[in-house]
Amino acid sequence: MLPCPSFQARRARLVEGPELQPIQANGAILPMIRIVHFTDTHLDASPELRTRREADLANHVDAINALEQQPDLVIFTGDMANTGQSEEYAIARQHLNRLHSRWVFVPGNRDSRRCIRETFGDLGFLPMERDAPLDFAVEVGPLTFIGFDSKGQGTNKGAAPGERLAALRAMLEAVDGRPAIVSMHHPPFELHEIPWPRQFEDWAEAEAMNELIAGFDNVKLVACGHAHRRIAGEVGGKPAWTMLCAASDLRKGPAKDLGADVALQVYEFSDDGDLRNTEMLVLPVDGDAAAQTATQAAE
Repeated sequence: MLPCPSFQARRARLVEGPELQPIQANGAILPMIRIVHFTDTHLDASPELRTRREADLANHVDAINALEQQPDLVIFTGDMANTGQSEEYAIARQHLNRLHSRWVFVPGNRDSRRCIRETFGDLGFLPMERDAPLDFAVEVGPLTFIGFDSKGQGTNKGAAPGERLAALRAMLEAVDGRPAIVSMHHPPFELHEIPWPRQFEDWAEAEAMNELIAGFDNVKLVACGHAHRRIAGEVGGKPAWTMLCAASDLRKGPAKDLGADVALQVYEFSDDGDLRNTEMLVLPVDGDAAAQTATQAAE
């Protein structure tokens, strides 16, 4: 087993978000539903990339397990694998199985639906029909987490043609007004911080998704990956985020300065499903511990 580095969190705001206050009643802070978000490990079985990226995933898992308040759900928003090979998913499963908390994930453009089904089908939340998009919904406390497969055909950008939007509408209608989180790999909002701000192949599909989500007041958050940066936005008037990638060698923008440190996005919801706090925790990885983790990952 890989060693567990000692983590001490610091709060970072590489992108400013709203400073939201904990809910209080008679001076007491009320319990919240906590969800931890990380993404884009780009695990690669090649000798030149496996060591570092497996170590990055191992450090993220260890950091989540070391949190004083364990999350009610851990979400991962795609590009688990870099080339979509079975071996890459086997590496991911080995480490994700160590999480103390429940975890789910959506696929990214680099992921293989077939290999995901082969490796993770026993978890029970993924549809197992051959070639079917990997859409699902799970409940966590007062919330429904909706995973939407935004993987396009023959492109690294997202896709949501008419039949896929109909599938998303059906999932949103099925929750019957229950507070919901919608998660997908590709952000359906413009990322003005990057050279290619529109990350859907047909931007009209992203606009249609915005219109769809705007019609559901119960959607509280849209959580995405893909950008390798932490960027705040809105989808249908609802708060939306991309999270920087766990693969430390692929981070972009200010996140490059974090080196191999762990970065986790934390969302806190009230017990009636309202989003109350959003922040990123940066957990420094001790250099010696990181080197030891990387060495054992390669063995």
